[in-house]
Amino acid sequence: MLATIYDEVMAHVDYEKWTNYIVSLFEKYDKKPQSILELSCGTGNVLLSLTSKKYNIFGLDLSFEMVRIAYEKAITRNININYFQADMTCFSLKRPVDVVICLYDSINYLDDFSKWQQLFDNVYDALVEQGLFIFDICTEKNSMKYFSNYTETGSGSSFEYLRESSYDRKQKIHQNQFTIKFDGDDNRYIESHQQRIYTINEIQNFISQSHFQCLDAFNGFSFRKADEEALRVHFVLEKASLND
Repeated sequence: MLATIYDEVMAHVDYEKWTNYIVSLFEKYDKKPQSILELSCGTGNVLLSLTSKKYNIFGLDLSFEMVRIAYEKAITRNININYFQADMTCFSLKRPVDVVICLYDSINYLDDFSKWQQLFDNVYDALVEQGLFIFDICTEKNSMKYFSNYTETGSGSSFEYLRESSYDRKQKIHQNQFTIKFDGDDNRYIESHQQRIYTINEIQNFISQSHFQCLDAFNGFSFRKADEEALRVHFVLEKASLND
């Protein structure tokens, strides 16, 4: 149900800022990608913004409804984006791409490193040699500062919603629950989302055992070295040769 109201609920997000930052990372590492795959692409807002840069673009999401909405938005704008429904820990491409991105803390939905391993294996296979894998996480500071016992209410064109968020510091679990009521419908629809919060050190240790080289980890939307005081951290990885 969240997919149907997602764009209105997330209207505050500056997708152009996200796009510009990703492109700045390409430039920083002297990459000139032709093709980009976004994992957990949602309703396709980042990819729609990236189309102005003339990339060959692909997007996948676990939610069929998210993919359907993203596809319809692209068709309405007469934009060619290749969307498909898939789990980001289990997908394959006909041919490798230059860059894989996984944004807006989507990777936090993977609740243990065995799932990270499945993701990394799939991304490795999906990338060309020296291709980039860019993803971001939300940090414990973000959960503690903004979403510990947080409540938000809002409404849109034909609905109203209640968001209730909490953070279990012991279990490192960030919980979001949405209660949605549509106009003319007496039912209330509940959708829960759970994320695992990881430390930067945990993630860097995992990456060091992978087939990727960590080029950098940055405090969100900057080129400053990441630390646990950040609210969001962007990791930039490069596919290493298995012979390295």
